[in-house]
Amino acid sequence: MDQSVACQWSYATLQYWTTFRHHLTAYSSKVAFEDFDEDGINKFIAFLRVKRGLEEKTVQKQFNSLKWFLNWAIRKGYCKEDYINRYCPKFKILEKPVIFLTKEELLRLYTYKIPTNGTEVTLTDFNGDQYTKKVQEAGALQKTRDMFCFCAFTSLRYSDMAKLKKSDVQGDHIYITTQKTNDRLPIDLNSFAKEILEKYEEENIAGGLALPVISNQKMNHYLKDLCELCGFNDAITRVCYRA
Repeated sequence: MDQSVACQWSYATLQYWTTFRHHLTAYSSKVAFEDFDEDGINKFIAFLRVKRGLEEKTVQKQFNSLKWFLNWAIRKGYCKEDYINRYCPKFKILEKPVIFLTKEELLRLYTYKIPTNGTEVTLTDFNGDQYTKKVQEAGALQKTRDMFCFCAFTSLRYSDMAKLKKSDVQGDHIYITTQKTNDRLPIDLNSFAKEILEKYEEENIAGGLALPVISNQKMNHYLKDLCELCGFNDAITRVCYRA
């Protein structure tokens, strides 16, 4: 707790460490610092790979968390041995392909007319086979499209877009303090970004926000449906290692 307060950890960081704790207690409900000699570290990594079925990249992140945690414990005097700093595991990690929309695809998404609820749309998958999809929650799809496109037109992260207030909009610019770097930045607004802001200008959104915010998790869910409706169906191969 003292570390989270001193470093002003965000909610996302606290969630990350909660996940690490769950892995740790699942490995052993009575785990102790002295358990993490070289053999114990090997067993913990094997547990993450085999029992938890984690991807190699995630196993590496959990190992780094263990290393940080044990070094914190060493500084505090809770842990006497530093096996963790002499242990050098190897992880098989391939970089994920960067998936993005082209300018043409972004404008297609921005101008796509979302059908009303209950409308059945005929689509084509990447194999050329046709299928139908019923549109649901058209209102949420509309808001998701506006928020995603606004991020694309302004280069804002979701976290910064979600806290943008109407008072941050000044003429042809928005002024925002980024959550990740704490930088105060002026950002030029192009015609598309202005159009989105003007759409919600008269709405009384809670907290004086400039845009109607949907949680990041739900936004990703709706975004998948939007891209499917727009016909973005290219097959992409992603290779990763497990166990």
